[in-house]
Amino acid sequence: MTKDERLKTKAKLKVVGICGSLRKDSFNKKLLNLIFKSLSSKGIEVEELFWEDFVAYNEDVQNAGMPANVEAFKEKIAQADGIVFASPEYNFSLPGGLKNAIDWASRPDEDLERVFGGNKVALVGGVSSGIRGTARMQMIMPSICQDLGLVLCPAQILVASGAEAFDEGGNLIKENTAKQTQKAIDKFTELLGKLRG
Repeated sequence: MTKDERLKTKAKLKVVGICGSLRKDSFNKKLLNLIFKSLSSKGIEVEELFWEDFVAYNEDVQNAGMPANVEAFKEKIAQADGIVFASPEYNFSLPGGLKNAIDWASRPDEDLERVFGGNKVALVGGVSSGIRGTARMQMIMPSICQDLGLVLCPAQILVASGAEAFDEGGNLIKENTAKQTQKAIDKFTELLGKLRG
C-alpha cells in the first residue's frame, strides 16, 4: 500500500515481530511482548511471525517451489510497515534458525524489494543471560538490515541478566533499562510515522 493509499483509507500502521528464540519461557519473547504492548497502546497493529518449521535454506527446494509457510511469512512482512527483531545472541551472532528465516524471506532476489523495501523500518532488541545484552549480535544485524533494504532504527534495546530482568507481569524491573527500552520504542514509532505514516 502506498502512502497516498494509506492516507485515503486511514489504515493503521502495522508491525510484525520475529523472536529469535524457541524456548517456551524465552526472555526475548517477553521483550517482544513488552514492545508489542507499547506499540499497541500507540494504535499500531502488531503480529508475531514464526519460523520454527522452516527447513534449512536450500536453493533446490526453492526452485522446486517456495514452501507455503515461507510464502506466508514473506507476505506478512511485505504487508507490514516495520519489523521488530527480538533475539538472543548465540556464539557472538544471531541464532541460526533466525538467520535461516531471514535467508528464506530474502529469496528469490527479484522479490527482495517487494518484501523488505519501501522504507520499512526495523527495530533490533535482545536479552541475554549475561551482562552484554546481546551487544555482539546487534553489531551484526545492521549489515543484514542494510542488505535487505530496511531502515534500521538507530536506538537499540539491550537487556542484560535476563533471569532477573522482568517481573511477573512481563515488565522490566530496572528503571534505567525500562527507560532506555521505551526510548527506543518511541524512536521506532517516530520513524514509522515519518517514513510509513
